[in-house]
Parts: sequence; C-alpha cells; structure tokens
Amino acid sequence: MNIRIQQQDLKFKITQTELENLLGGQSVQSSVSFPERNFSVCIAPVDAANDISVSVADEGIFFQTPRSVLQELQDIGRNREGIYHQYGDISVTLQVDFRGDTRRKDKG
Repeated sequence: MNIRIQQQDLKFKITQTELENLLGGQSVQSSVSFPERNFSVCIAPVDAANDISVSVADEGIFFQTPRSVLQELQDIGRNREGIYHQYGDISVTLQVDFRGDTRRKDKG
C-alpha cells in the first residue's frame, strides 16, 4: 500500500492482492517505524452500508470503507482513477496500483 497526502487530498493506492484481502474481510496495514513510535495506516472493510470514515490518532490513520465500495472498485476493473469520496473537507481516493493490476478494464 502507498499513501499520498497532499493538501486536503488523501490517496490510498493498494495492490490487487490487497484488494482481494479486503474483499475477503481482512484489514490491510502499512507501518513506518520512527525512533519514538510506529506510525501505521490501516484500511478495514466494514459490512455497514455507511459511507467511508477516516480517523487519525497519534499512532496513525484508520480508514474504514464499506465492502460495497470495495466491490465497486473491483467491478470497475483496471483503471487509474479508482474510487473517490469526499469526507468533510478531505478528498479520499482508493485505487488499485495500475502497474500490477491484471484485472480487465471496464468497457462501460
């Protein structure tokens, strides 16, 4: 997983395998070890039909997304845009890394 933070934009770029894990109900996590503490970013699937949620704590960023959003990301196939949501003043994008994505491109 790669994370990009720029201004009020937060972009999560995951691998195809990580998407499959999320669809299977598993969380995906990435961490950086600083001398004082670890900083982690976690994406977790939720069964609720609610929209996405993002929370930030000293130990990292926690991103919850409904399985329906993950399924939509799977269904659109290979593309560079991913799924975009507005969360308050923050733009959140979840996308599959195009370079390693073997899914077929959606023709729609």
